[in-house]
Amino acid sequence: MITRLIFWAIVAYILYRFVFNFLIPILIAGSKIRAQMKNMREQVNGFNNPSTNESSSTIRKEEQSEKAGEYIDFEEIK
Repeated sequence: MITRLIFWAIVAYILYRFVFNFLIPILIAGSKIRAQMKNMREQVNGFNNPSTNESSSTIRKEEQSEKAGEYIDFEEIK
């Protein structure tokens, strides 16, 4: 009877240590990683959407005006 009690106490202790030192930290880390990935996806989608990013549209307009055909002459310096 005492040996069974000691056996189940050891099993309970091992399960307790496994859950609180291994499983719970893994679950917490996984949820943090998922949250960070979600934030990174939102940031990337924000940069790719030109309607939300006004600066990209002004840069595109400037690039188009420069491509319109101004020739800039330069001299080579030796």
